[in-house]
Amino acid sequence: QGALLVVNHVSWVDGVLLTLNSPRQLRMVAYADYVKPWWIRWFARDIGIIPISPGKKSMVQAIRTAREALQNGQIVCIFPEGEITRSGKLEEFKPGFLSIIKGTDAPVVPVYLGGLWGSIFSFERGKFLWKWPRRLPYPVSITFGRPITEPTDSEQIRRAVATLGDEGANTPRVAGDGANCFF
Repeated sequence: QGALLVVNHVSWVDGVLLTLNSPRQLRMVAYADYVKPWWIRWFARDIGIIPISPGKKSMVQAIRTAREALQNGQIVCIFPEGEITRSGKLEEFKPGFLSIIKGTDAPVVPVYLGGLWGSIFSFERGKFLWKWPRRLPYPVSITFGRPITEPTDSEQIRRAVATLGDEGANTPRVAGDGANCFF
């Protein structure tokens, strides 16, 4: 069965970490300008990135492609904040992701990425990449919540993701009820 992973967006490596730790292929919805450079375009096409740009035509096409992927039993991943957090806090979720699951039986799976704020890939200290890491290795957690069928609104899903972050901060998780990993 297909599912829509809805994930907080903390750093430039969020999608890579999710992809590397998923037993199934993920179809990421990503800002089209990020996958345009020649050195990433072929890779993005091979792994099935779903590009999205501002503008009605692009958004409709991305939603259609993501919905078809769900109906074909694939896992689609989206970062509904629309951009990497600049404060380290979970931002408002844009409701567009609800259009993707409309007309499908696919559940929404809330996912929380923890420990990435402060890494060189986050916007902590006001910049990406060009800063020294505070420690190595950097502990990162990926916590999966229980699937939500027929969500009522984007705030319901945002609260579910936020709760995973609150729980994941102090609670060890077991397989099947969320998972933590360290890099």
